[in-house]
Amino acid sequence: MSGSTLKSRAQLDDTVPMKCTIESAYSVKDHTEYSLVVQFGPLPETSWRVTKRYSDFSALDIVLKNAGFDLSLPPKKVFGKMENDFVEKRQQGLQNYLNAILATRWVSFCLDVKLFLCPPSFLNISYQDTALQNICMFLRSENNWELVEPLPYIGWRLRKCYFLVRDKAKPKDKYILTWCCSRPSQSVDGNELENVMKFLSTLQHPSIEPSIFCASNNTCSVTVRKFHEKGTLRDQICNSKPTLHYLKKYGNPKALRVISVSDIRLFGRNILETLKLLHEKGYPYVHLHAGNVVICNGLPRLLDLENWAVGVPSLHRPLYTHLHRLQTLESIEMYSFGHLLYEMACGHPLVNPICSDTTPLDGCLPVFKSLLLSILGESALKSTMPTIADIISHPFFRDAPLPPDDGIVIKVPSRLRETLKTAKDACEAQLKEDQKLLRQHRKLAEAEAFHMSAEEKKKRRLQKVKSLNELANVEQSTEQDLLLTSPEITSSVPAPLASEPAPSRPETGSAVD
Repeated sequence: MSGSTLKSRAQLDDTVPMKCTIESAYSVKDHTEYSLVVQFGPLPETSWRVTKRYSDFSALDIVLKNAGFDLSLPPKKVFGKMENDFVEKRQQGLQNYLNAILATRWVSFCLDVKLFLCPPSFLNISYQDTALQNICMFLRSENNWELVEPLPYIGWRLRKCYFLVRDKAKPKDKYILTWCCSRPSQSVDGNELENVMKFLSTLQHPSIEPSIFCASNNTCSVTVRKFHEKGTLRDQICNSKPTLHYLKKYGNPKALRVISVSDIRLFGRNILETLKLLHEKGYPYVHLHAGNVVICNGLPRLLDLENWAVGVPSLHRPLYTHLHRLQTLESIEMYSFGHLLYEMACGHPLVNPICSDTTPLDGCLPVFKSLLLSILGESALKSTMPTIADIISHPFFRDAPLPPDDGIVIKVPSRLRETLKTAKDACEAQLKEDQKLLRQHRKLAEAEAFHMSAEEKKKRRLQKVKSLNELANVEQSTEQDLLLTSPEITSSVPAPLASEPAPSRPETGSAVD
């Protein structure tokens, strides 16, 4: 794949919500094709058309059903399937089916759904094939690593692929290799990204999963870490195996477990102290969620520290871009930390930007509930987000055990520190710009919706009738004034002469000579 093609495909953000409308249906030989208009985000220029057959919908439905989702796909029909009435009815059923898919967050994130709706240019060459080619080039210079197998469906991002690898010197140990495509929106450019990856490979902290191997070039980055058989914290909450299909793991899990209060306190305090240290060193994390945390020897470890540097959009980005009070990377991390607390306590993620429904928290300790609402509550998000230090000092974490401080090595070169500061400032400026754009679009959409509402249409119709009546009255009054004042009309009527008496009327029966 050419660099320009890869760059243009990398423009799309995995986390941006999509809308899809079936615009039309038409017959092609012995089947019907449906023209779909996909809207990617709020901007009209980020939209495209794709053509699908019923068999394409059926193939997608099989994947969703295997993951436990039955979204009522219209049934198959053998005879009469080309009749206009049936095609029209099926089109509406398929539209309802797509609406149900995109309304469910985990389903809409699914790779199969994205590939179903993505532009045709995305289907020419898969990211999996591109990743495999890049990895073979990297491993060619690293003789100690050997590729075992691809793990194509464990994640949900289009431009991030996973492979199982092993160290030839330790064949029994398992490692996971993460390949990530470079993006135009990445925080650090290609020249400095290699220095960032070297820094991450030297980083040592008991609450950060070490990167055994890191490398990058102009098109991608590669990271190797230890493979954890129990998976991430989200895998443990959902009681799922880490190598299963992403949607089957998280989309509709049959058994959920909540984390104990003592573990929430322990995990939370360790994560907060780690985030605080990273910020002091000038490196923001941003990508905090249960899928980026593993539990090792009873303590949490953060994964994928390179995500921010290579421009991977945060999982929570669709939520916090609507909250204009969150304008710093630290506030985003605390917002994400609130979502992590909620998921640990309730056993499922919070899918809304604000924790408006506190019913799932009724069984929680009052001190924990107050902590969570101070981060995710409606009133809290209308004011200033608490800092890392504010949350550490909260009574819930007051007696939490501190993380071990031995073996910590975080040395940021002075030149790299300046690069990270510049990238951080650029990210915050871009966040403010995106929030401004969303506010403008929301105001425009609200104005259009108000303008097209039934009540407003009726009001405008009555106003139009009233204006027409007033105009008619004005025209009628003007005509009457003209009749009374026009000199042409008054001069055409001769006035009687005073010197000449008016002729008398002859009497009845008089003779006429």
